[in-house]
Amino acid sequence: NNRDATPEEQARIKALYCGEVTFVDEWVGTFLHKLDQLDLWDDTIVIFTSDHGTQLYDQTRFGKGADEMHPFSTRIPLTIRHPDGPRGTKMNAFVQSHDLLPTVLRLLDVPYANVDGQDAWTLVTGERELLRDHVVTGWASFGSGPAGGRASVRDDEWNYVTSIHEEDPVPELYHLPGDPDELLQ
Repeated sequence: NNRDATPEEQARIKALYCGEVTFVDEWVGTFLHKLDQLDLWDDTIVIFTSDHGTQLYDQTRFGKGADEMHPFSTRIPLTIRHPDGPRGTKMNAFVQSHDLLPTVLRLLDVPYANVDGQDAWTLVTGERELLRDHVVTGWASFGSGPAGGRASVRDDEWNYVTSIHEEDPVPELYHLPGDPDELLQ
């Protein structure tokens, strides 16, 4: 149980994580430098994303899991650099991972229909101010028997977290303006 990690173990885990981030940063830098060398910036769309976040001793724990449906685990970084796009623009609108496909297809001028998700580039261009007023996130957990897990429904004011596949004896409800770190239920 990593909640019982000693201070030395916590420091080592944090150092290992920082080392991994440094390793990734080095190779991303190498890739971007190669784009410079080959003079490809005017013909290249660069997209960086991830599948989930992780806990680095947030709320006294390391790692990830279905029992921690908080922003440090559920927010997904997404950075897009388009040759003709704006620079330094930051969007805070709710976007889901399935919005990536229609966004990339639009950026590549590939016609599409009947896909899940919405084109998030419309937020960048100002065509839309938001795609949705909330997001739904799920995280499966596996053991013996059917998969279980938790789901979160989040908007600007609330985060509701509950078990899936069975009635949750202790669902979580966080009022985000008064509890942005989601510590109080």
